Amino acid sequence: MVQATKVKLQRVGNSLRATIPKEIADKLSLKHGDIVNVRSHDGLIEIEKAKNNSGTAKFYGALKVKDVKNWPTAQEIKNIWE
Repeated sequence: MVQATKVKLQRVGNSLRATIPKEIADKLSLKHGDIVNVRSHDGLIEIEKAKNNSGTAKFYGALKVKDVKNWPTAQEIKNIWE
C-alpha cells in the first residue's frame, strides 16, 4: 500500500477537488480524462478506476455510422441553430 499523502482541498463551484498524487495515479494507471468511481463509508473516501473507463465510447457506441440512413445537409443543421 502507498503511504498516505496530505493534499489540500480546493473549491470548484459548489464542490471540492483533491488532486491524486502521481505515485498513486501511476499505480492505478490513471490518466487525464479517465473516469473513476467515488464513494464514502465509515469516514473514508474510496476512489477506484471505473471498469468501463470509456465514457465517450459508451455515448458514441449508441450511434453507428452505418445506422444513419440520411445525414442532414449543412443547411438543415444551420436551420436547427437559427
